[in-house]
Amino acid sequence: MPLIAVELHNTAMEPEESLSPPPDLLVTGHFKARPGYRAYRPRGSPNWYASLTLRGQGVFEQPDFELRTNPGDLVVLRPHAFHDYAVPAGGTWEFVWAHFNPRPDWLSWWQLPELGAGRFVVRLPGREVFERARRAMLRLHADVCAPQGLPRDFIRKAPEPGPYREHLAELDGLQRDLALSGLEEVLLLAVRESKRMGPRILDPRIRQVLDLIASDPSARHDPRDLARSVALSPSRLAHLFKQETGETIGNTLLGQRMSQAARLLEATDLPVGTIAEELGYSSLYHFSRQFHYHFGAGPRAFRGALHRPPPDR
Repeated sequence: MPLIAVELHNTAMEPEESLSPPPDLLVTGHFKARPGYRAYRPRGSPNWYASLTLRGQGVFEQPDFELRTNPGDLVVLRPHAFHDYAVPAGGTWEFVWAHFNPRPDWLSWWQLPELGAGRFVVRLPGREVFERARRAMLRLHADVCAPQGLPRDFIRKAPEPGPYREHLAELDGLQRDLALSGLEEVLLLAVRESKRMGPRILDPRIRQVLDLIASDPSARHDPRDLARSVALSPSRLAHLFKQETGETIGNTLLGQRMSQAARLLEATDLPVGTIAEELGYSSLYHFSRQFHYHFGAGPRAFRGALHRPPPDR
């Protein structure tokens, strides 16, 4: 799997859309950014994105809210989620980030609190937890740089890297796994801390709708029927659902179907077409496109990665 590492101390603000890495790349960076730095991708990235703020503050602008991150804040964006993040005026922002594709087995424990469509935010409390996450993210970046023979301070010895063309290298399975282990540690810490904080108390009507969707993700779940089940109008339910969960009913249903599809791909030998039918899809092409959009890989590639033999050790 190709990897790219970049490290910048400042990047000029560009009004046009920022470039995204190709979907099959693991890309990492350790940025010490000043005002003027901005990444803007209204269509998001084809792979997942994660960033951990180390010092200063970053601003994630979204169509419906603004998020300011402080040291210890981990932000994870799903493929194709809206990207617009920058340094606030008069401030600085040091953060470590990665564009990546998760290992399929991560999905068995990956349950982060979702803040809006495809956006996950966790605050890592306490100095010990934050320091462990910081070291893990820096190790990830160092492991990406290592096979290319790049010093940690190479930015002071080389011109500013171009858009995803410098420092490209193919890594063997061992080096790829080593690099991803740092990110896996950070995500596990985030999941653990979010569970310790306890689940958010939702409006009981929204909890009932969520339970109905989770009980049978393959069902059509007409919004009018869901609204009737909790004695609300469809418009009031849509508003309340978005207010309580940060997500639409349609996207929530899609997420449930994709999670169920991932579990079936992992735990059974059912053909992909059969899984699509069980989840209510009449078109295998449509199912595969939605799965790829959700996870960054098609269902067959996803299953193949699950059952790929480990590299020789």
